[in-house]
Amino acid sequence: MPVLLALLFAVAPAMAQERTFGGYPCTKSCIGHAKGYLWAETNMHRITECEAANSRSFREGCKVYVGNPARGAARDDQGRLIR
Repeated sequence: MPVLLALLFAVAPAMAQERTFGGYPCTKSCIGHAKGYLWAETNMHRITECEAANSRSFREGCKVYVGNPARGAARDDQGRLIR
């Protein structure tokens, strides 16, 4: 039994799923990705405009909008609310 418990504890961190937004990893809450997505929804005319942003997560969120404008920005890929 102790061996089984040790194995479970060793595997558990690998099973924990990172938060992602449109396939891009989030640092914590995915808020930067959501902001980039929302900005692109109303302001973007060309994908090159995504590259002008200073924030990596904002750029990625903008690109997610370009690739999937029907996705929405309220939830990460795991279905958790972005706040």
